[in-house]
Amino acid sequence: MNRRTGESSAHLQKLLLQAADGDPAARDCLIERASERLLELTRAMLRTDFSRLKRWEETDDVFQHAAMRLYRSLAEVQPQSVRQFFGLAATQVRRTLIDLVRHHFGPEGHARQHDSRYAGIKSEGIKHHETQPETLEQWEHFHEVVGSLPPDELEAFSLVWYSGMSQKEAADVLEISERTMIRRMNRARLLIQESLGDPVE
Repeated sequence: MNRRTGESSAHLQKLLLQAADGDPAARDCLIERASERLLELTRAMLRTDFSRLKRWEETDDVFQHAAMRLYRSLAEVQPQSVRQFFGLAATQVRRTLIDLVRHHFGPEGHARQHDSRYAGIKSEGIKHHETQPETLEQWEHFHEVVGSLPPDELEAFSLVWYSGMSQKEAADVLEISERTMIRRMNRARLLIQESLGDPVE
């Protein structure tokens, strides 16, 4: 965990109130918080398939494109609680990562049109939500499956995966017991396993 997960909910709530009052510095601080996690996930997602992707854009350029979208989406709304902010941020991070894959490797993507190896890649199951999928196509499938989870499980899993919180930190944000948080995470893993075909530990 880096510095952002050490920030207290009270501090984040203060920043949210300041942002709602029109303080651009507070808004920027909150967006930076989400962008740091986006950078971590983008790097993890690109790591295994970077040899394909780097032919079209450098890693930093890819991240800057994704971060600008995240910034614009979060700048358009004013969440009133830590829970609302991280729910919105997690949703936008997930959507941005999916769009990033589709931009480069979708039907019209430059990398798909120019890389013959794509034809031999299949979207197999992802064994572990903390284990790097082998291809960008698997990442896309994983993010889509997460987005289809029931509301409670989606919220819990997103705070841990897309916002980088511990289960205890996520439970505090959701104002639920840690036992309830663990139960929701276990349920989320089971549903993801059923969709992907492999265990999510």
